[in-house]
Amino acid sequence: MSDRIFAGIWLLLCIGGMFVAWQIHSEYSYEPVGPRPFPMGIVGLMLLCSVALLLRHPDTVEWPPRRTLQRLLVMVIILLMYAWGFEWLGFPIATALLT
Repeated sequence: MSDRIFAGIWLLLCIGGMFVAWQIHSEYSYEPVGPRPFPMGIVGLMLLCSVALLLRHPDTVEWPPRRTLQRLLVMVIILLMYAWGFEWLGFPIATALLT
C-alpha cells in the first residue's frame, strides 16, 4: 500500500514537473533544440516509473531474520560513531577505526 501512495504522490509531482519543464526557454538561440528536452526527458522517465509502480502487483512483505536486523543496527551505530568522531579525530584516524 505504501508503494502505491508513494507512486501516486510521485506521479502528481512529475505532472507538475512536466508543466515547469515545458515552460523552460532560452533567450539565446545557440542550439536548435534548446534547454527543454533534458528536463522533459528526465521527468518523463520518472513519470513512466511511477506509473509502472502504480500498476504492478504488490509484493508480500517479509522481514529479514533477526540476525540481519542486528547486524544492520550495529552498522548504523558504527556509522553514527564515525560521524561523531570525524571532526575531532580527523579523517585518517576516524576512517582507519571505521575500516
